[in-house]
Amino acid sequence: MAISTHISFFIINIHNCGVASEWPKEEVVMAVINSQGLGLGFSTSVSSSWRLRKSNKPNFNTNKRYSCKASWEELAGVLVFSAIPFTAVKAIANSPLGESLQRRLQQRKKFAVQNSAKFRSLALKARQQSLWYGEERPRWLGPIPYDYPHYLTGELPGDYGFDIAGLSKDPLAFQKYFNFEILHARWAMLAALDTLDYLGIPGLHLAGSQGVIVIAICQAILMDPEAFEELKVKEIKNGRLAMVAWLGFYTQAAFTGKGPLQNLIDHVHLTILLMKNGFGDVKG
Repeated sequence: MAISTHISFFIINIHNCGVASEWPKEEVVMAVINSQGLGLGFSTSVSSSWRLRKSNKPNFNTNKRYSCKASWEELAGVLVFSAIPFTAVKAIANSPLGESLQRRLQQRKKFAVQNSAKFRSLALKARQQSLWYGEERPRWLGPIPYDYPHYLTGELPGDYGFDIAGLSKDPLAFQKYFNFEILHARWAMLAALDTLDYLGIPGLHLAGSQGVIVIAICQAILMDPEAFEELKVKEIKNGRLAMVAWLGFYTQAAFTGKGPLQNLIDHVHLTILLMKNGFGDVKG
């Protein structure tokens, strides 16, 4: 199947570009390139037209002159090379290999749809049997009697009936806040373990660098509905602990100017000295 792309570019070569915001005389170059590709072959026709336009506004700065020029050959080269990946993907899709991949995806999709109902029923059964869901789940006040909100029914992981501000009365807002909590919990867990390496921050291990075996093990665990429901609870519990830990990290850094590890080392070192000296005055 042929790919037809029609791209129009307007390149403006502006002269007398000064500090003022007036509109000087400018030269507008319009290049229209029609590219057609079949497989990896291309045929390109380039037609260019030029026109000059003079501005009625005065030019208050005539000392500085800048020019931005690009030839149509350079423009054509950029367009051709940018079209190569799309044409290559299309060629692979129309090849026997692409058709084979599409058939495999359709088979996997059909299998997943057939098993989705079974997976949902197993997940529902796992929640009903779990200690962390439903009306019999643990509450944040434990055995202390309290009038818990009726709209918190224990359907979501980590629901301890805590909503003293009434933020979860609206079901839409409740779902939004739950997603926000999961997002911040995951970031806090990653940051607390010093595994972030986003935009140059050292520590991040990209998915896949640990090997296919580790990823396969994780996928096997997540495909178990019962284990998956329990892992949801563990994730939100550990995420909340990580967020509280980060609050402690921030408070320590604000008072001591040191990181969490250095604060821990100083505390342990001071404790050892106190024990050695019988909790008397520590000199050093």
